[in-house]
Amino acid sequence: VANETFTTKDGSTSGNKKTYTLVSSMTALKDASTSANLALTGDLNATSFFITNADATTTRYGNVMSGTYSGTFAGLGHTITDITLTKADSQTGIFAQTSNATLRDLMVDRVTILGRHHTGTLIGRAGGTTTLLNLLVTNSSVGLQADGHYWTGGLVGYVDGGTISNAWVINTPVSGYHQVGGLIGRSQLVADNI
Repeated sequence: VANETFTTKDGSTSGNKKTYTLVSSMTALKDASTSANLALTGDLNATSFFITNADATTTRYGNVMSGTYSGTFAGLGHTITDITLTKADSQTGIFAQTSNATLRDLMVDRVTILGRHHTGTLIGRAGGTTTLLNLLVTNSSVGLQADGHYWTGGLVGYVDGGTISNAWVINTPVSGYHQVGGLIGRSQLVADNI
C-alpha cells in the first residue's frame, strides 16, 4: 500500500478535490510528509513501534510524526492501539505539533504517553486553526516525566484555536503540573459535544 493514494471531491467544483496518501503501518505514518493528507487503511497495532539500539536495548519514540503536521488526517473509523511514547522534551503525542490541520474519525486505545511541556495522546501542541472531529481516546494514560511542566491533556496538550466536535477521553487518567485537562490542557477551541 506504500505511496498509494485516492482522491475525493466535495460537490461539482474541481477545486474541491483532495488527494489522500494511504497509511497502513506506524512506520508509514512516522515517515509520511507533514503536509500530506493521510488516511488509515485499517487498524494499527503499535506494540513493536520502538527503536532497537546497537546493543539490542530499545528506546521509545517521543512521537509518531515529529514535524509540524498541516494536512488532513482521516482515521476512517480505525483504531491505533498499544503505543507507548516517551519524550524528555516538549511536544509529546502521536503528532508532535500541528498547524491548521484536521484530525478526524479515529479511536486510540491502550496508549501510554509521558512527556514534558505540551503533552497529549493525539497532539502535543496544535497551532493555528485546528479541526478535531469524531475522536476517542480510551484505556490510556497521559503524564509528565518531571514536575514543573505545563499543558497536559488526554487528547491534546495545548491548542491555539479552531473547533472540536464529538471528542471523548474515557478511562484515561491525565496527570500534570499546570493547566491539565481530561480532554485538553489549554484550549481556545470552539467546542461541541465533548
